[in-house]
Amino acid sequence: MMRITMPEAFLLYVAVPLAVLLWVWLSFSARRGAWRRSARRTVVCRFCGERVTISPDRQEFRCPSCSAEQRVFAQEYHE
Repeated sequence: MMRITMPEAFLLYVAVPLAVLLWVWLSFSARRGAWRRSARRTVVCRFCGERVTISPDRQEFRCPSCSAEQRVFAQEYHE
């Protein structure tokens, strides 16, 4: 029969759930990060040439550099 001392039991009691929580957190973070990266689009301002990242459902944006309001068409997306 295997004997486990009290400090070893406490270490297992703490380490195993923490390892599981870390694995779950890392797996969800990796999935969420990949989803967020793929859900962003880059467009170029027609006035100043600044690259602006927007969500794909937005049809209009304001350039942070020159404050120009612009409408975005599907063919204007840059990867």
